Amino acid sequence: MLIKGILFDKDGTLIDFNSLWLKAAKEVARLFLQVNGLTDTKELQQVILEAMGVINDTIDAKAPLAYQTYHEIAKSICDALQKEAVELDEELAGQQLSVLFESVISRKEFSYQQIVPLKELFDRLHQEHILIGLATADTDTAVRRCFQKLGILSCFDFLGWDDGSMKPKPDTDMFERFRKKYDLQAQEIMVVGDTLNDMLFAHRCHAKAAGVLSGLAAYEELEKEADIVLENVGEIPDYLADQSI
Repeated sequence: MLIKGILFDKDGTLIDFNSLWLKAAKEVARLFLQVNGLTDTKELQQVILEAMGVINDTIDAKAPLAYQTYHEIAKSICDALQKEAVELDEELAGQQLSVLFESVISRKEFSYQQIVPLKELFDRLHQEHILIGLATADTDTAVRRCFQKLGILSCFDFLGWDDGSMKPKPDTDMFERFRKKYDLQAQEIMVVGDTLNDMLFAHRCHAKAAGVLSGLAAYEELEKEADIVLENVGEIPDYLADQSI
């Protein structure tokens, strides 16, 4: 069945992950301690970073920061701090993380690095009458800021994000909203992402699962779960063209 719609993950798939999130996580860990009136020590910073999934300056592909919403990450942090005799409210912590990450990433020293020239990619896909959607754990505010800065916000036919109403991946909510909006069959949609959570999301939705190696997961991890593994999203148009022959 021909692909009529593509649902992209954001970070690690469209935008380089480590150049943005590793640096941001370190700064947020420090600020998170401050806003909660906790002593800003290297030890507590490390507890927070490890709860996010940052270990030895590396973000694990299965870590909370790789694919979870801020409220989900907050739970991991609160659980870790509880072991250090620090009690925090998870709901408030989630709100704080959202504000802190968005504030830090909006600073001038942080920039969004595209995996490939995205405007060119999306124009090529639209020329083939392929609908373009997004399914991310990031917030609506953060996505709008990023995509407006890159000049690609108008390229999307559907935006799925953490706005308080859409359920996060691997729940099928964002996929179903995209599918129903354009009256597509599940098999007519390709889900593209760089983590195993994206592949699980695709399988739960009965969509084609395309893993990309531009993010955190290795080929050996993605190959087991994906229908196809590509170097990056730039290979998608040629791949789809070959499938249509």
